[in-house]
Amino acid sequence: MAPTYAKVTADDGQIQRELEKRNIKVISINRERLRVDNQMTDCQTGDRVVFCEKFEKQLPKTMQFGKYLARVSHFGQIDINTHFICSKCLQHGHFTSDCPNEWMCRGCNKSGHKLIECPTFFENMKQKETKDQQEKENQITEPDTIMQETKQKEHIEDITQQHNKEDDNTDECTDLFTQSSAIFEQNTTVTTDDKKI
Repeated sequence: MAPTYAKVTADDGQIQRELEKRNIKVISINRERLRVDNQMTDCQTGDRVVFCEKFEKQLPKTMQFGKYLARVSHFGQIDINTHFICSKCLQHGHFTSDCPNEWMCRGCNKSGHKLIECPTFFENMKQKETKDQQEKENQITEPDTIMQETKQKEHIEDITQQHNKEDDNTDECTDLFTQSSAIFEQNTTVTTDDKKI
């Protein structure tokens, strides 16, 4: 049975084509070998050492070779990492270890102290926490208050409706009483009139 190998790195031809697109003349491409105890082995690492003619334009730190993204470094390559921010002075373009500036506070944006030493930042944080806590308490009590007010309004409406029904019943009773009294009086008058005749 013949051994099979999976291709997991970019082909040398892909690397050469990509560099030639950038007007770089490639002399040779060598595969880096794994070193163990300062001894070279036959195992290839996948890294390439490319010898080429001198070129003017600097290559980016990362490049696409086929479907692979690779780190590229060469002699004279300037580190153009403006997206790095120094954690000491909060300026772009250098690291804390190379920083010549004073400490800049991340909390108040004033120089001369670190965030951990900033009195205004921690005071503002305490005020914010207190305010947030009060807002949470208000949010918790507001629904309870609204529920109580709603229940009170419903209770008042029920009482009002019951009172209105009682008033209607009282009015009906009064009307019935008045009608019965009138009929009774008519009957009484009629009977008294019959006796006189």
